[in-house]
Amino acid sequence: MQYKDGLSIVIVNYFCENDITTLVESICTTCTLEKFEFVIVSNSPSDFQWDEKTRQKYNIIIIDSGSNIGFGRAMNLGVAHASYPYVCLSNPDIEIPTGTLEKLYEFFNSTEESVAAISCLIRNSEGLIQNSFVFDNGLDKKSFALHYLKLILPGFIRKTVFRDKAYENKTSSEHHYHEPFEVAGLYGAFLIVRKTAFEALKGFDPDFFMYYEDDELLRHRLPQKYKSMIYPQAEITHQVGKTDKYGLMSDQMQLSFLLFLKKLGYYYLVIALITLSIKYSLLYLHTLIKPRKERREAIRFFKSFKYLGRVLQTPKGYGQRSNCLKLDEIPE
Repeated sequence: MQYKDGLSIVIVNYFCENDITTLVESICTTCTLEKFEFVIVSNSPSDFQWDEKTRQKYNIIIIDSGSNIGFGRAMNLGVAHASYPYVCLSNPDIEIPTGTLEKLYEFFNSTEESVAAISCLIRNSEGLIQNSFVFDNGLDKKSFALHYLKLILPGFIRKTVFRDKAYENKTSSEHHYHEPFEVAGLYGAFLIVRKTAFEALKGFDPDFFMYYEDDELLRHRLPQKYKSMIYPQAEITHQVGKTDKYGLMSDQMQLSFLLFLKKLGYYYLVIALITLSIKYSLLYLHTLIKPRKERREAIRFFKSFKYLGRVLQTPKGYGQRSNCLKLDEIPE
Protein backbone atom coordinates (compact mmCIF):
# COMPACT_ATOMS: atom_id res chain seq x y z
CA MET A 1 0.00 0.00 0.00
CA GLN A 2 1.25 3.49 -0.87
CA TYR A 3 0.20 6.52 1.16
CA LYS A 4 -0.16 10.14 0.08
CA ASP A 5 2.53 11.53 2.35
CA GLY A 6 5.46 10.35 4.47
CA LEU A 7 9.05 9.25 3.99
CA SER A 8 10.46 5.76 3.45
CA ILE A 9 14.14 5.26 4.33
CA VAL A 10 15.78 2.40 2.41
CA ILE A 11 19.12 0.98 3.58
CA VAL A 12 21.05 -2.01 2.25
CA ASN A 13 22.71 -4.27 4.82
CA TYR A 14 25.86 -6.21 4.09
CA PHE A 15 27.46 -7.16 7.41
CA CYS A 16 26.91 -3.66 8.81
CA GLU A 17 24.17 -4.18 11.39
CA ASN A 18 25.93 -1.93 13.92
CA ASP A 19 26.02 1.05 11.57
CA ILE A 20 22.40 0.53 10.53
CA THR A 21 21.24 0.13 14.14
CA THR A 22 22.98 3.37 15.10
CA LEU A 23 21.46 5.21 12.12
CA VAL A 24 17.93 3.89 12.66
CA GLU A 25 17.89 4.54 16.39
CA SER A 26 19.29 8.04 15.86
CA ILE A 27 16.52 8.87 13.38
CA CYS A 28 13.85 7.36 15.62
CA THR A 29 15.06 9.52 18.52
CA THR A 30 15.27 12.83 16.65
CA CYS A 31 12.97 12.76 13.60
CA THR A 32 9.72 14.67 14.02
CA LEU A 33 8.08 13.70 10.74
CA GLU A 34 4.61 12.37 11.38
CA LYS A 35 4.99 9.41 9.03
CA PHE A 36 8.19 7.60 8.22
CA GLU A 37 9.36 4.01 7.93
CA PHE A 38 12.56 2.02 7.44
CA VAL A 39 12.99 -0.62 4.75
CA ILE A 40 16.20 -2.59 5.34
CA VAL A 41 17.24 -5.04 2.63
CA SER A 42 19.74 -7.62 3.91
CA ASN A 43 22.26 -8.96 1.40
CA SER A 44 23.88 -10.93 4.21
CA PRO A 45 22.62 -12.92 7.20
CA SER A 46 21.38 -10.30 9.66
CA ASP A 47 21.08 -10.31 13.41
CA PHE A 48 19.29 -7.08 14.29
CA GLN A 49 18.41 -6.91 17.97
CA TRP A 50 15.03 -5.19 17.62
CA ASP A 51 12.13 -7.19 18.94
CA GLU A 52 8.79 -7.31 17.13
CA LYS A 53 7.29 -4.60 19.33
CA THR A 54 10.14 -2.19 18.48
CA ARG A 55 9.87 -2.97 14.77
CA GLN A 56 6.17 -2.20 14.77
CA LYS A 57 6.57 0.95 16.85
CA TYR A 58 9.18 2.45 14.50
CA ASN A 59 7.86 0.88 11.27
CA ILE A 60 10.98 -1.18 10.58
CA ILE A 61 10.65 -3.62 7.69
CA ILE A 62 13.50 -6.11 7.16
CA ILE A 63 13.66 -7.93 3.82
CA ASP A 64 15.99 -10.88 3.26
CA SER A 65 17.21 -10.73 -0.34
CA GLY A 66 18.36 -14.35 -0.14
CA SER A 67 21.97 -13.66 -1.21
CA ASN A 68 24.40 -10.88 -1.98
CA ILE A 69 22.43 -9.50 -4.94
CA GLY A 70 24.32 -6.20 -5.08
CA PHE A 71 23.60 -2.64 -4.03
CA GLY A 72 21.42 -1.53 -6.94
CA ARG A 73 19.19 -4.59 -7.00
CA ALA A 74 18.76 -4.42 -3.23
CA MET A 75 17.83 -0.73 -3.40
CA ASN A 76 15.30 -1.47 -6.15
CA LEU A 77 13.81 -4.18 -3.94
CA GLY A 78 13.59 -1.79 -1.01
CA VAL A 79 11.93 0.96 -3.03
CA ALA A 80 9.38 -1.56 -4.33
CA HIS A 81 8.36 -2.23 -0.69
CA ALA A 82 8.29 1.45 0.29
CA SER A 83 4.90 2.78 1.36
CA TYR A 84 5.47 6.51 0.93
CA PRO A 85 5.89 8.77 -2.13
CA TYR A 86 9.31 10.07 -1.05
CA VAL A 87 12.10 7.54 -0.56
CA CYS A 88 15.43 8.26 1.11
CA LEU A 89 18.23 6.06 -0.26
CA SER A 90 20.96 6.01 2.36
CA ASN A 91 24.27 4.26 2.91
CA PRO A 92 24.57 2.65 6.36
CA ASP A 93 27.60 4.78 7.31
CA ILE A 94 25.68 8.07 7.37
CA GLU A 95 25.13 10.47 10.27
CA ILE A 96 21.99 12.60 9.94
CA PRO A 97 21.79 15.66 12.23
CA THR A 98 18.54 16.57 13.93
CA GLY A 99 16.14 18.37 11.61
CA THR A 100 17.81 17.30 8.34
CA LEU A 101 15.13 14.89 7.15
CA GLU A 102 12.39 17.37 8.03
CA LYS A 103 14.08 20.14 6.00
CA LEU A 104 14.61 17.89 2.99
CA TYR A 105 11.09 16.47 3.13
CA GLU A 106 9.51 19.91 3.36
CA PHE A 107 11.63 21.21 0.48
CA PHE A 108 10.94 18.20 -1.76
CA ASN A 109 7.24 18.45 -1.03
CA SER A 110 7.31 22.03 -2.35
CA THR A 111 8.97 21.21 -5.69
CA GLU A 112 7.31 20.47 -9.00
CA GLU A 113 6.78 16.93 -10.29
CA SER A 114 9.70 17.27 -12.72
CA VAL A 115 12.13 17.17 -9.77
CA ALA A 116 12.86 13.49 -9.26
CA ALA A 117 15.76 13.56 -6.79
CA ILE A 118 17.27 15.85 -4.19
CA SER A 119 20.22 15.75 -1.85
CA CYS A 120 22.04 18.03 0.55
CA LEU A 121 25.63 18.94 1.32
CA ILE A 122 27.66 15.92 2.39
CA ARG A 123 30.69 16.10 4.66
CA ASN A 124 33.30 13.47 5.45
CA SER A 125 34.33 12.44 8.95
CA GLU A 126 36.78 15.36 9.08
CA GLY A 127 34.03 17.87 8.37
CA LEU A 128 35.16 18.64 4.82
CA ILE A 129 32.62 18.91 2.02
CA GLN A 130 32.53 15.95 -0.38
CA ASN A 131 31.71 16.05 -4.06
CA SER A 132 28.09 14.90 -3.96
CA PHE A 133 26.81 16.45 -7.21
CA VAL A 134 27.91 17.68 -10.63
CA PHE A 135 26.88 20.80 -12.53
CA ASP A 136 27.86 19.19 -15.84
CA ASN A 137 27.58 15.44 -16.26
CA GLY A 138 30.28 15.54 -18.96
CA LEU A 139 28.66 12.74 -20.94
CA ASP A 140 28.20 14.44 -24.30
CA LYS A 141 30.82 13.04 -26.67
CA LYS A 142 32.86 16.22 -27.11
CA SER A 143 33.11 17.01 -23.39
CA PHE A 144 33.88 13.40 -22.55
CA ALA A 145 36.71 13.17 -25.11
CA LEU A 146 38.20 16.49 -24.03
CA HIS A 147 38.14 15.50 -20.37
CA TYR A 148 40.02 12.25 -21.01
CA LEU A 149 42.48 13.77 -23.46
CA LYS A 150 43.41 16.33 -20.82
CA LEU A 151 44.36 13.50 -18.46
CA ILE A 152 47.42 12.82 -20.59
CA LEU A 153 48.76 16.35 -20.17
CA PRO A 154 51.07 17.40 -17.33
CA GLY A 155 49.32 18.90 -14.34
CA PHE A 156 50.71 22.41 -14.74
CA ILE A 157 49.32 22.61 -18.31
CA ARG A 158 45.92 21.40 -17.19
CA LYS A 159 45.92 23.91 -14.36
CA THR A 160 47.15 26.97 -16.27
CA VAL A 161 46.00 26.46 -19.87
CA PHE A 162 42.74 24.58 -19.40
CA ARG A 163 42.03 25.80 -15.86
CA ASP A 164 41.10 22.26 -14.96
CA LYS A 165 38.75 22.27 -11.94
CA ALA A 166 40.34 19.04 -10.70
CA TYR A 167 43.22 21.20 -9.49
CA GLU A 168 41.08 23.60 -7.51
CA ASN A 169 41.04 23.33 -3.72
CA LYS A 170 37.92 21.38 -2.86
CA THR A 171 38.90 20.30 0.65
CA SER A 172 37.01 23.05 2.40
CA SER A 173 34.77 23.10 5.43
CA GLU A 174 32.99 26.19 4.05
CA HIS A 175 30.55 26.59 1.18
CA HIS A 176 28.99 29.50 -0.67
CA TYR A 177 25.61 27.94 -1.42
CA HIS A 178 22.65 29.71 0.15
CA GLU A 179 19.67 28.75 -2.01
CA PRO A 180 18.50 25.42 -3.51
CA PHE A 181 19.92 24.87 -6.99
CA GLU A 182 19.55 22.46 -9.89
CA VAL A 183 22.40 20.09 -10.75
CA ALA A 184 23.19 17.78 -13.65
CA GLY A 185 23.62 14.73 -11.46
CA LEU A 186 23.87 13.36 -7.91
CA TYR A 187 25.84 10.59 -6.25
CA GLY A 188 24.22 7.71 -4.44
CA ALA A 189 25.50 7.81 -0.85
CA PHE A 190 22.48 9.77 0.34
CA LEU A 191 19.53 11.23 -1.57
CA ILE A 192 15.74 11.34 -1.63
CA VAL A 193 13.85 10.30 -4.74
CA ARG A 194 10.27 10.66 -5.87
CA LYS A 195 9.06 7.06 -5.95
CA THR A 196 6.93 7.49 -9.09
CA ALA A 197 9.91 8.85 -11.02
CA PHE A 198 12.28 6.17 -9.69
CA GLU A 199 9.86 3.45 -10.78
CA ALA A 200 9.27 5.09 -14.17
CA LEU A 201 13.03 4.87 -14.75
CA LYS A 202 13.04 1.26 -13.45
CA GLY A 203 15.51 2.21 -10.74
CA PHE A 204 19.16 1.26 -10.72
CA ASP A 205 20.38 -0.89 -13.60
CA PRO A 206 20.52 -4.42 -12.13
CA ASP A 207 23.58 -5.28 -14.23
CA PHE A 208 25.75 -3.35 -11.76
CA PHE A 209 26.80 -5.10 -8.56
CA MET A 210 28.24 -2.07 -6.77
CA TYR A 211 29.62 1.31 -7.86
CA TYR A 212 28.63 3.35 -10.91
CA GLU A 213 25.00 2.28 -10.71
CA ASP A 214 24.39 5.77 -9.33
CA ASP A 215 26.30 7.40 -12.21
CA GLU A 216 24.32 5.36 -14.74
CA LEU A 217 20.97 6.38 -13.24
CA LEU A 218 21.55 9.80 -11.69
CA ARG A 219 23.96 11.27 -14.25
CA HIS A 220 22.84 9.49 -17.41
CA ARG A 221 19.20 8.32 -17.53
CA LEU A 222 17.45 10.52 -14.95
CA PRO A 223 18.55 13.92 -16.40
CA GLN A 224 17.01 12.98 -19.74
CA LYS A 225 13.51 13.16 -18.21
CA TYR A 226 13.73 14.78 -14.79
CA LYS A 227 15.56 17.35 -12.67
CA SER A 228 17.82 16.93 -9.63
CA MET A 229 18.41 19.55 -6.95
CA ILE A 230 20.62 20.30 -3.96
CA TYR A 231 19.18 21.78 -0.78
CA PRO A 232 22.26 23.34 0.88
CA GLN A 233 20.52 24.33 4.10
CA ALA A 234 20.77 20.68 5.17
CA GLU A 235 23.89 18.55 5.69
CA ILE A 236 24.82 14.97 6.56
CA THR A 237 28.11 13.22 7.34
CA HIS A 238 29.39 10.24 5.36
CA GLN A 239 31.94 7.94 6.96
CA VAL A 240 33.59 7.04 3.64
CA GLY A 241 34.94 3.57 3.08
CA LYS A 242 33.59 1.78 6.16
CA THR A 243 31.70 -0.93 4.25
CA ASP A 244 34.55 -2.67 2.36
CA LYS A 245 34.42 -6.03 4.15
CA TYR A 246 36.77 -8.02 1.89
CA GLY A 247 39.12 -5.30 0.63
CA LEU A 248 38.01 -5.92 -2.96
CA MET A 249 36.01 -2.79 -3.61
CA SER A 250 38.77 -0.98 -5.54
CA ASP A 251 38.85 -3.83 -8.06
CA GLN A 252 35.05 -3.98 -8.16
CA MET A 253 35.01 -0.26 -8.85
CA GLN A 254 37.26 -0.77 -11.88
CA LEU A 255 34.98 -3.52 -13.19
CA SER A 256 31.87 -1.38 -12.72
CA PHE A 257 33.61 1.60 -14.35
CA LEU A 258 34.23 -0.45 -17.48
CA LEU A 259 30.62 -1.61 -17.46
CA PHE A 260 29.42 1.97 -17.14
CA LEU A 261 31.46 3.00 -20.18
CA LYS A 262 30.14 0.03 -22.15
CA LYS A 263 26.58 1.04 -21.24
CA LEU A 264 27.25 4.52 -22.61
CA GLY A 265 28.62 3.07 -25.84
CA TYR A 266 31.82 1.84 -27.51
CA TYR A 267 32.90 5.43 -28.22
CA TYR A 268 33.17 6.14 -24.49
CA LEU A 269 34.87 2.83 -23.71
CA VAL A 270 37.53 3.23 -26.42
CA ILE A 271 38.29 6.88 -25.63
CA ALA A 272 38.68 6.16 -21.92
CA LEU A 273 40.81 3.03 -22.37
CA ILE A 274 43.21 4.65 -24.85
CA THR A 275 43.76 7.84 -22.87
CA LEU A 276 43.97 6.09 -19.49
CA SER A 277 46.43 3.53 -20.91
CA ILE A 278 48.70 6.37 -22.03
CA LYS A 279 48.30 8.19 -18.72
CA TYR A 280 49.07 5.17 -16.55
CA SER A 281 51.94 3.99 -18.77
CA LEU A 282 53.65 7.35 -18.36
CA LEU A 283 52.84 7.37 -14.66
CA TYR A 284 54.25 3.89 -14.14
CA LEU A 285 57.47 4.75 -15.98
CA HIS A 286 57.83 7.81 -13.79
CA THR A 287 57.43 5.73 -10.62
CA LEU A 288 60.32 3.52 -11.74
CA ILE A 289 62.56 6.57 -11.50
CA LYS A 290 60.98 8.03 -8.40
CA PRO A 291 58.79 5.66 -6.38
CA ARG A 292 55.34 7.10 -5.78
CA LYS A 293 52.05 5.82 -4.42
CA GLU A 294 50.49 6.18 -7.91
CA ARG A 295 52.27 2.99 -9.01
CA ARG A 296 49.59 0.90 -7.28
CA GLU A 297 46.89 2.90 -9.06
CA ALA A 298 48.54 2.25 -12.45
CA ILE A 299 48.89 -1.48 -11.77
CA ARG A 300 45.26 -1.71 -10.69
CA PHE A 301 44.14 -0.06 -13.93
CA PHE A 302 46.06 -2.47 -16.17
CA LYS A 303 44.88 -5.45 -14.12
CA SER A 304 41.31 -4.39 -14.90
CA PHE A 305 41.84 -5.33 -18.57
CA LYS A 306 41.21 -8.93 -17.57
CA TYR A 307 37.57 -7.95 -16.99
CA LEU A 308 37.08 -6.60 -20.51
CA GLY A 309 35.82 -9.89 -21.91
CA ARG A 310 32.97 -10.07 -19.40
CA VAL A 311 32.14 -6.42 -19.94
CA LEU A 312 32.07 -6.71 -23.73
CA GLN A 313 29.68 -9.66 -23.47
CA THR A 314 27.12 -7.40 -21.78
CA PRO A 315 24.78 -5.83 -24.36
CA LYS A 316 24.14 -2.10 -24.24
CA GLY A 317 20.91 -1.19 -22.46
CA TYR A 318 19.18 -1.57 -19.11
CA GLY A 319 19.17 -4.93 -17.33
CA GLN A 320 20.71 -7.10 -20.03
CA ARG A 321 22.33 -9.64 -17.71
CA SER A 322 20.75 -12.51 -15.82
CA ASN A 323 22.92 -11.60 -12.82
CA CYS A 324 24.91 -8.54 -11.86
CA LEU A 325 28.54 -8.18 -12.90
CA LYS A 326 30.79 -8.68 -9.88
CA LEU A 327 34.17 -10.07 -8.96
CA ASP A 328 34.18 -13.83 -8.52
CA GLU A 329 36.09 -13.38 -5.25
CA ILE A 330 33.17 -11.57 -3.59
CA PRO A 331 30.99 -14.18 -1.83
CA GLU A 332 27.31 -14.58 -2.57
